[in-house]
Amino acid sequence: YTQASQSAVDMYKRILEERRIVATVRHSRGQDIDAACGQLANKTEA
Repeated sequence: YTQASQSAVDMYKRILEERRIVATVRHSRGQDIDAACGQLANKTEA
């Protein structure tokens, strides 16, 4: 998976909004602790 650039996301959102389609951009959080998908990952073996 390759994340889209911020400019591509902004352009896509603008196109949708020009067509009166409500669009919300979600921002990933938790990547620094491997929890971006809502799941925690352990980097070391238990």
